[in-house]
Amino acid sequence: AEDERFWAGAPTLAGDWPDHWRRGFVTDFETVRMMIKQPLGIYRHPWDAMQVHAPRVVLAEAAIDALLLGYADPATAKAMLLGTFADAPAANVPCSREDGSYNMVGANGSECGTAPEWGYPAEVVAHLYRLAPDREWLAAIYPGLAAFLEWWLKHRVDDDGYLVYDNSWESGQDLSARFGPQKEGGGSTIRMVRPVDLQAAMAASCRRMAEFAALLERSDDETLWSGRAAEFKARVEGLWHDGAYRDFDARVGWSDVWDVM
Repeated sequence: AEDERFWAGAPTLAGDWPDHWRRGFVTDFETVRMMIKQPLGIYRHPWDAMQVHAPRVVLAEAAIDALLLGYADPATAKAMLLGTFADAPAANVPCSREDGSYNMVGANGSECGTAPEWGYPAEVVAHLYRLAPDREWLAAIYPGLAAFLEWWLKHRVDDDGYLVYDNSWESGQDLSARFGPQKEGGGSTIRMVRPVDLQAAMAASCRRMAEFAALLERSDDETLWSGRAAEFKARVEGLWHDGAYRDFDARVGWSDVWDVM
């Protein structure tokens, strides 16, 4: 009965598609369905397990799965993403397991979660709201998303106000060459690098927050987030160097690593 309900509303490929494309589409949706677990341990809402063999909540992957699931079952997608913030053991939504233990701890002991540019949670919230407008849901998820962004603005900035990652795990780009040598692996501290995409993601996220604040009639918040969006847009432009957007690394200056991000 549950399968019947799901596929009554889920999109499928019809027409002149190869059979393996049609089956692959179904397999993708079924895989995402399998990742949505019922409340357990510290999770009081449906939660995204990310993967079968090592279930844990990771904000970026929860957002990515909510994005896809939203096309088939927007109510479950919205409940899961709301729960990701509501049940998080800290404002930065650190990667955690159902028993409350942390899955991603940096070399310096930081309990880490994924950054605003990985999975783009603010964009996913906007997308899910457009698919099925619900001001009550938006009002419920707004504080958690705001606290998440505020945490990054407080705990992951350098002396000049540029956002930084504690380590490459936070970026979702584990051990990327753009962050320089990482002797301790993906958990190595890389706070000396100003990543272009992180500044851009914060600008975009703040713009979305201003839109949400307007929908929720929070005029002071709308002004605050609009100002921050402009601030980080300027920081992005400040990282344009020699014909391209580039990371700046305090150890070596402008990065010579060309990266798609």
